[in-house]
Amino acid sequence: MWRVAVLLPWIFYGLLAVGSVYPMVGARKRAAMNRMWSRVLLRIFDLRMTVSGVPVPDQAVLYVANHVSWIDIF
Repeated sequence: MWRVAVLLPWIFYGLLAVGSVYPMVGARKRAAMNRMWSRVLLRIFDLRMTVSGVPVPDQAVLYVANHVSWIDIF
């Protein structure tokens, strides 16, 4: 139950940031804000993210994800 109590204000904060801060900052700052918001969301749910491999910067890369629920996106 405590996760819901933390989650709802966090979602409200995200919506407030998108509506008020996003229009005033550049793409780089928005991307940083997205990463920070997503990291906190993962912590709220006590989820761990594992990244394996390294993308090849000078070749085409295809990322594939099997989404089971909305939380998989994060």
